[in-house]
Amino acid sequence: MEGEFVALSPAMAAGGDMKNERKLGVRSLRSLRRCVRLATIKEAAASEQSEILRLKREADALMKRTPEEEAEVQRLMMRKHKRESDAFMNRTTSTEEEPQPQPAAGNKRRKELREELSELYYKRKAIAENMLEQERALIRQLRNKGYAEDYTEVEVTDDEDN
Repeated sequence: MEGEFVALSPAMAAGGDMKNERKLGVRSLRSLRRCVRLATIKEAAASEQSEILRLKREADALMKRTPEEEAEVQRLMMRKHKRESDAFMNRTTSTEEEPQPQPAAGNKRRKELREELSELYYKRKAIAENMLEQERALIRQLRNKGYAEDYTEVEVTDDEDN
């Protein structure tokens, strides 16, 4: 037990009595304070790590597409390809049949596009804000500690343990 360091609460470190210090095997008040400081640093590092991991999980969740969104993207891509291939034929037939286009149909389509684009804009904005928050957390860590660690979550399976 001689020379062991045991972390205590900051209150105990500031006004701890000699009985408790001897019982814990702390050599001096200075070493006791050092132990407390190390414990608080480790707690702060763990909270920073969990914050960065939480931000990364949120970013991953924001970037994943649901099956409905994926089907919508595929539908829009198919429509775009078809529109490009038939563009010339549609243009020539529409000008022959109707010299002036109907403004009501154009306004309806514009409204649909505006809604789709605004939804896409807000989704991208949420992703960008999340990534910016991750960078800010790393900068705060750099200023506090003098270095920054970009934590990543690793899933451990039974195969990797052996």
